Amino acid sequence: MEIPTKEEVKKIIEELNNKLKDEPENAVYWHDLGVAHMHLEEWKEAKEYLEHALTFLKGKDALTAHYHLGTIYAEQGLLDKALEEWKKVIEIDERNVFAHYSIAKVYAQKELLDASLMHLRKADRYNTNRSIKIIHQTMARVLMLKGEYAEAIDRWEKVSEIDKEDIDAHHQLAMLHLHLNNMEEAQSYCNKEISLGSNDPSIFYNAGLAALGLNQHEEAIKQFKKAIKQGLDDTNLKTNLGEAYARNGQPDEALNMWKQAITEDKSNYNASFNIGIVYFDNKLYKRAIEEWDRTLKINPDYLPALVTRASAYLNLKEYEKAYKSITKAKQLDPDNDIIRINLAEILLYMDKPSQALEEAQSAAVKNNKSPLGFLLSACAYSKMGNYKQGALALEQSYEINSQIFELTASLITKVLTQSEIKYLISHLEDEKVEDNFVTSLEEYEKRIKELDKNGKENKRVDKLLRNLLK
Repeated sequence: MEIPTKEEVKKIIEELNNKLKDEPENAVYWHDLGVAHMHLEEWKEAKEYLEHALTFLKGKDALTAHYHLGTIYAEQGLLDKALEEWKKVIEIDERNVFAHYSIAKVYAQKELLDASLMHLRKADRYNTNRSIKIIHQTMARVLMLKGEYAEAIDRWEKVSEIDKEDIDAHHQLAMLHLHLNNMEEAQSYCNKEISLGSNDPSIFYNAGLAALGLNQHEEAIKQFKKAIKQGLDDTNLKTNLGEAYARNGQPDEALNMWKQAITEDKSNYNASFNIGIVYFDNKLYKRAIEEWDRTLKINPDYLPALVTRASAYLNLKEYEKAYKSITKAKQLDPDNDIIRINLAEILLYMDKPSQALEEAQSAAVKNNKSPLGFLLSACAYSKMGNYKQGALALEQSYEINSQIFELTASLITKVLTQSEIKYLISHLEDEKVEDNFVTSLEEYEKRIKELDKNGKENKRVDKLLRNLLK
C-alpha cells in the first residue's frame, strides 16, 4: 500500500473537516482525522482528535484509537502513557499482536527484558502464520541482550527463513556463531552475507575471524585486508591481522601490524602481548620481558602476560622474578591449574620441593587429565627423598600421556640430580614406564651432546629482530 503524500494527507484532512460539519458525532471521522495528523507528525492535534473519537467509541470499536494514542505518546517519549494505551488494547483484545509487540519494545527500552520477551512470545503466538519478521528480529535482539545466544540464533534463522535476502539476519548470525566459537557456521553466514552484496567492511572482518578460528591463515589475511580496503579502521582488526600473519609464518608482517595497532591505540595490550610472544619464540627473553612490562602497564591484571613473563624469567634463570610474576597471576586466579603448574615448576628450580608439591597436587586434582601435575609431583617427591610416591606419580603421568617423558626430559634433567633420577627409576614397578622414562632421558642427553658438539644449538633470530637489536 502506497503512503500518501503530504499534500494528499492535507486534502484528506480538509475533506474530513467538511464531513464533520454535517456529522459532528461521527466517531470514524474523528478517528481518521487523528490518524491523518499522525501522518504529518502533528502529535498534539492527532491526540486531541483521537481522544474526541473515544468519547463515542466503546469496546472493540475503541481498539485502534487506543493503539494510535499509544503510538503518539511513544513518539513523544511518554512511554508510560504509551503503555497505558496499549494495555487498554489488550484488555479489549488479548490476542492483538501489534499491542503486545509495541509493549515489548517499550519494556526492552526500559531494560525489562523478561517482560519484553513475554509480550514478544505472545505476539508471535497470536500471529497465526508466525511470519511477521519484525517480531522475530526484536525477539532476537532482546535474547542477545539477555545473553541467550542459542535461542537468538533460532530467531535470526526464522528471520532469514521469512526473508532469504535479509542481510542483517545473516550478519547477526555470523556474529553470534563467532561469539559461540562455531567457526564453520560463522564462515558460512559470512559468505552468504557477502553473496547478497553486503558492502559493510565488518563482514570481511568477521569472515577473517572465522577463517582464523579455522586455522585458514591465508584466507584470514585475505579477508582482513579486504576489511581495511573497504575502510574499516580498527586497531583490533590490525591486531588480528598480525595474528594471522604470525600463524602463517610471517613474523615481520605480524610485528609491523601490531606496532601499527599500538601506535594508533596505546591501550591495545593484546598487540603488545603478541609482540612479546614473537620475541619469546625467538629466545629473546629480555626483549619479551620488556614488552610484557609494557603490556602490564596498560593492563596490570592481564594473566597471559604475567604467566609468560614468568616463563621468560625462568629461561633466564631469574627465579625470584619468575616467582614474583607467577605469584601475582595466582593471586588473580587462584584456582587456575595452568598457573599452579607454572608455579610448581618455578618452585622446583628454586629448590622448594614441598611448596612445589602442594601446587602440583592441587593442579592434578583440578585437572586429572593433564599429566603435568603428576609429573611435577614426581619431581617434588624425589627431591624430598620420597621416591616411592615419586614413582607412583610418574606412572600416573605416563598413564595419562605416554609421550610425557619425551616432552619434559629437559625439565626433569634440570630439576633432578643424576642421583635423584637413579633412585626414582629404581622405585618404578611398571617396566614399560621405566623403559620409556630411561629411553627419553637418554635420547635427550644424546641430542644435547650432539648440539654442543656441532655448535648447532638453536639461536636463530628473524632478520627483522636482528635489526631491532642494533
